[in-house]
Amino acid sequence: MVIYVLLKKNKKQNWEGLPGPNANAHFAMTLKSKEYATYLWKDIYSNICTSTPLRPWPNPKTGKIPSQYAFNSRNLRPLTILHNEWYVLNKETKKQNLLK
Repeated sequence: MVIYVLLKKNKKQNWEGLPGPNANAHFAMTLKSKEYATYLWKDIYSNICTSTPLRPWPNPKTGKIPSQYAFNSRNLRPLTILHNEWYVLNKETKKQNLLK
């Protein structure tokens, strides 16, 4: 089983064109782990996750065969604090760069 968790900033931008103030977590797991992913989404992370059900990725509408299922947490300030520990904003490009 492969579990992939990504902390990402909200794509909504503020008046300066910078990323939004809160981050969310993106969870993705292999197709074989759908039952386990559903369990995590409904039972373990239900307090922090959106109500949007698991979704296949890539979207089958693209004609590609899905390789994983994914779900997201809500935008949360504590996740933003963690995100800021690993990434720094490049003010010229307005993109997040991984700290070295």
